[in-house]
Amino acid sequence: MIAVNKARDTSYLECDPDVRLMMRVREGDEDAANELTRQYHDYVQHTINYLLRGSQSTADLTQEVFLRVFRASSRYEPRAKFSTWLFTIVNNVVSNERRRMRKRRNTTLWQSSRMIRNILNPSSGQFQKPSRPPGVLKSTSSEK
Repeated sequence: MIAVNKARDTSYLECDPDVRLMMRVREGDEDAANELTRQYHDYVQHTINYLLRGSQSTADLTQEVFLRVFRASSRYEPRAKFSTWLFTIVNNVVSNERRRMRKRRNTTLWQSSRMIRNILNPSSGQFQKPSRPPGVLKSTSSEK
């Protein structure tokens, strides 16, 4: 079984030039890292933009993908085409961002509904003047 895996790893090394670049990155070749970034930057950015439907955080997430690629370079094993491995990282970053956005949206909705309940007096249905936020002092007559 191990011989089959070695043969498969060798085949990707032979047929995918990006796998060879990534192997050079794994050895610490900065030029290879720059070349991979140059080749795949637009692909990653467009993919993230498409999957998140034009999110404003596309540039940050693109940077996060490449940081993960380079952090994982020492553990990289060519078991598939480089682009397949890269897309897996893109998909994981996008999934994490969707989870974060969903959590933030739910938190914001919860905070908004709580604020509305505090403004409306539930017993009378009347509008109740919101209390002064903490840290805001009442104006004194000497300031007028």
